[in-house]
Amino acid sequence: MPTLTIVGAGVCGRALAALVHPDRFDVTLIEQRPDRVELGTAFGIWPRALRVLQTIGVADRIRADSVGAARGELYDGTGRRLAAGAGPGILLTPRSTLLAALAEAIPSSVRRVRARVEDPDTLDGDLVIAADGARSVIRRRIWGQEPRSAGVWALRGVLADPALAEGVAREYWSPSGVVGITPHAGPSTNWYATLAESAPDAAAALVVARRTYATHPEQVRRVLDAASAGQTAWHEILEARSTTQLVSGRYVLVGDAAHAMSPHLGRGACESLMDAAVLARALNAAGPDGARAYQRSRLVPPQLIRMAGSGVRRLAVSGPTTYGVLRALTRAR
Repeated sequence: MPTLTIVGAGVCGRALAALVHPDRFDVTLIEQRPDRVELGTAFGIWPRALRVLQTIGVADRIRADSVGAARGELYDGTGRRLAAGAGPGILLTPRSTLLAALAEAIPSSVRRVRARVEDPDTLDGDLVIAADGARSVIRRRIWGQEPRSAGVWALRGVLADPALAEGVAREYWSPSGVVGITPHAGPSTNWYATLAESAPDAAAALVVARRTYATHPEQVRRVLDAASAGQTAWHEILEARSTTQLVSGRYVLVGDAAHAMSPHLGRGACESLMDAAVLARALNAAGPDGARAYQRSRLVPPQLIRMAGSGVRRLAVSGPTTYGVLRALTRAR
């Protein structure tokens, strides 16, 4: 039986381990950061990704433990509404919920190993799947590529007070950055904010965020004032470089290792689930040779979404003239 080694047990790695048929492959899943603590901030799960979760057998659990937004609203930093509409049909799912559900769906035949991979050449496996994230060791060593910084840093967290979101997904755009506030399971409030400067830790980043958004609408100020460093994640936004191949010898790129993107479209987890579904289907049908079919199917679409996300990131901070055009266009619809 051919052997498959999956490096990385995030969304894509766990989904792939759950979807590859145990009669077709001997699977090993390497978890590189077993002690990582997830704060439970939200993934946006779009309908196509939910169908992947249905195939895995966890969609009902995800629906039960997620929330939707009755309405979506976009504002500028002064509080002027730029666009609004009915909720887009996206489930807001806690990261911890999704990861736990995927972990429980992994067959018992999968060997789960805790190890840090430094040299991909030392790994066993007819295929080695790089599901090791934006800073992928495998992509760096085999493809010779590092991710690029988007020049933006992100804060995200969850607050116990559901009233801060009011059941509506709101985003605020300004030259200073983006702030988002959405409903969250619990019930509670999910929030995120971007900054154009780094900080040594979450506590310092919150100080910068409160100063940066001090003139924004009251809802933004209330959320940032309520946030605590212990319940806030702080990280640099990284984007994958363009590539012409997802397969190199026995190595295969998936998820953020293949197409890390700015989070401005809320599609990162969804594209990881789609990668897992397409690759598993190809491998189950054709064995290791299925990796080439996966490449043909998934080389271009996620890279287009990555580029679109970068475009939205730039648009969001472009200023009043652009916001005025956007407001006029949405009014004219």
